[in-house]
Amino acid sequence: MAFIADCNRAANCWLRSGDAHTANNFKGIVQDTLSRLKNKETGLVRLDSGFYDRQIFEFLENEELKYIAAVPFYAPIQKLIAGQKRWNRDSGNLLSKPGLGQATQNGVGKTVN
Repeated sequence: MAFIADCNRAANCWLRSGDAHTANNFKGIVQDTLSRLKNKETGLVRLDSGFYDRQIFEFLENEELKYIAAVPFYAPIQKLIAGQKRWNRDSGNLLSKPGLGQATQNGVGKTVN
């Protein structure tokens, strides 16, 4: 399903078999949704951890879509975050909304609580 967050409405929905993986045909539903929305601006694509996949991120980057994803908290990611010595609060970013902490380190956004 694809939602329009500002008005709490569904933008698109595809029914699939119960054994389909979460990210199955991700590219197809995104392209279909964007074509239905025509020239509307897409502010942010939000993904849960079921969409944690290099091909999905590459597709979003190639389409120049802004996105945020929940990802598995694997040990290498924990070590990368724990090793950061300096954090700067990001105040001009799309993600700087009340209730969402966003910090950057060397230009890479990292969510902080």
